[in-house]
Amino acid sequence: KTEVKALTLSYGGIPYLSKIKTKLDADLGMDMKHWKFTFKKNTCQLNKLDLSLNGWLSMEKDMDMDLSFKAARNTFDQFISILPAMYTSSFADAKFGGNFGLEGYVKGIYNDQRIPAFQIKAQADQGHFAYPGLPESIRDVAFQLMVQNPDGQLDHTLINLNGMKASLGSYRDWE
Repeated sequence: KTEVKALTLSYGGIPYLSKIKTKLDADLGMDMKHWKFTFKKNTCQLNKLDLSLNGWLSMEKDMDMDLSFKAARNTFDQFISILPAMYTSSFADAKFGGNFGLEGYVKGIYNDQRIPAFQIKAQADQGHFAYPGLPESIRDVAFQLMVQNPDGQLDHTLINLNGMKASLGSYRDWE
């Protein structure tokens, strides 16, 4: 078990996670001879977002992995809580609601020449938020997103965004 008060993850100058309060409760198998770590029964909380993590990570030569993650019981506000602080610091007084799901995997070798195959699925429905400075709330937020790379070649990455919609004031079903 561990807690981190402010986890920051940046890559290529882009902050993917910024000052995220993190809790990890993990049952790990550790093969120190081969630097292989197996995630057996794990939960991770990133701010408000609850995730489960399964699979393994080996760092014997290159970084080799077969990891999957899932956040099936989360709400829209839990997802918003992990956005980089530069996007969310002004949203401290905002009210969020709705459903959100996230799952995916990362499988293969990571080194200077290769990235692993991956898939990330996210969906939201009945999302809404109200911001004190806006005269109307945004409601009926819905989307299905899949980002997939079957073989680790960046040119083979597919981004599929389906059914994205939202309503704002008198504007209904913006798609």
